[in-house]
Amino acid sequence: MDIKEIKEYAKVFEELGLTHMSVKDGEFKMVMKKEAPYLADGIVSVSAADVNVKSVADKAVAPSQVTDDNERAVKSENAADDANTISVKSPLLGVFYSGSGDKPFVNVGDYVNKGDVLCTIEAMKMLNDIVAESEGYVKEVCAKDGELVEYNQVLFKISK
Repeated sequence: MDIKEIKEYAKVFEELGLTHMSVKDGEFKMVMKKEAPYLADGIVSVSAADVNVKSVADKAVAPSQVTDDNERAVKSENAADDANTISVKSPLLGVFYSGSGDKPFVNVGDYVNKGDVLCTIEAMKMLNDIVAESEGYVKEVCAKDGELVEYNQVLFKISK
């Protein structure tokens, strides 16, 4: 791998705002990490240049919209889901493909067995099949076809 390719990866890393990226090409391996500067109480320090004002405004929620009751309800619902749900995470950074051609490997509601192919991730011009780690029903497909997924990003949720 030459310096030009390394600079291209660094550019993609910055443009996408990634915090972790690993690249392997034969014997060459490169890992890029960016750690956010933390302040007291887990608040992340971000410069104004790093903030896309439109996206922040679109996602803003007034404090009055979030109550303790809502938070408790969401936490208890998530705890029940977590006990019966397995999250299949991406083992690498790459482009997510839900199937071959127009036919996805799995759809929500499908029953999968351990070892069944769930999707393919393209990285470094190589196609990597992602398989089910256990059997169950596909509860949710969390990634969109043709989009970039990050390392450890949840791709599927499977109910036991």
